[in-house]
Amino acid sequence: MVIIRSGEKRKEIGMNRALRAERIQEWRPKAKSALEELADSGRQFTAEDLEAMVGLPDVGSNKNNAVGALFGAASRSGLIEYVGTTKASRATSNARRISVWKGAAS
Repeated sequence: MVIIRSGEKRKEIGMNRALRAERIQEWRPKAKSALEELADSGRQFTAEDLEAMVGLPDVGSNKNNAVGALFGAASRSGLIEYVGTTKASRATSNARRISVWKGAAS
């Protein structure tokens, strides 16, 4: 149990750090607004839909942890709910599984 709590705590710290990173501060309010718009749309969506609206916060490997952190924060706050997974359509994602979300009020 201690190991799980330790892992969850590390995850929380990392997600908070990703959202506070200086390099994403211009992107963050646009992304938050777009995520709220997606949540209010009544349809299911993925991080790729957010990317299509506002782009990615940075370029390069391990530079976009803020996207997942934003979705995690929105889920914990009750704005969105996890629905399932689908294959990513972005070529650089190599058809990996990504989360599908919907607005919690939908």
